[in-house]
Amino acid sequence: MVEMSVFCSKYQQVNNGHEVADSLIVFAELLSTFKHALSRVLVLIICMGYGIVKPRLGSTKHLVFALGLAYCLFVAIDSIYTELVAPSKPMTQRQRLYAYIPRAVVNAILIWWIIASLVTTIRTLRMRRNVIKLTLYRHFSNALAFSILSCIAFEVWWIHLTKGGVHTELAGILAV
Repeated sequence: MVEMSVFCSKYQQVNNGHEVADSLIVFAELLSTFKHALSRVLVLIICMGYGIVKPRLGSTKHLVFALGLAYCLFVAIDSIYTELVAPSKPMTQRQRLYAYIPRAVVNAILIWWIIASLVTTIRTLRMRRNVIKLTLYRHFSNALAFSILSCIAFEVWWIHLTKGGVHTELAGILAV
């Protein structure tokens, strides 16, 4: 709710014809970035089976935290740059591509780790013959697969809508 109220106050200032303070934009973007990073980390922890299969995360807790922090950092840098600097000094396509690569790599690592952990957790539940939790994780994996496929469909639609550009170059690099 705090994030939405900050964004609403930003849009209200724009609608009233006032100039929006840079600190408000940075605060709103940081809140949004933190929310997205936290949701990805929580999904990863759930997929790892914390509390279901594993009583503790152990040494992987630090890796999860580091990857979440890296995701938060790269997304924050990109979004703040896009909001504050890009309107006055637009980046070239090559610069934008280099800005997207770290974000895309960290996101791909997160998604790969989520899927690998989910498969391992489901396999463990199947071996333990825990039907109730296995059913719950199967439903979760179906919802996760649907959300990933819908994100891919949105990206394809966005590439078609913008007629290529940076997104096409980035998709070509990630496909290789």
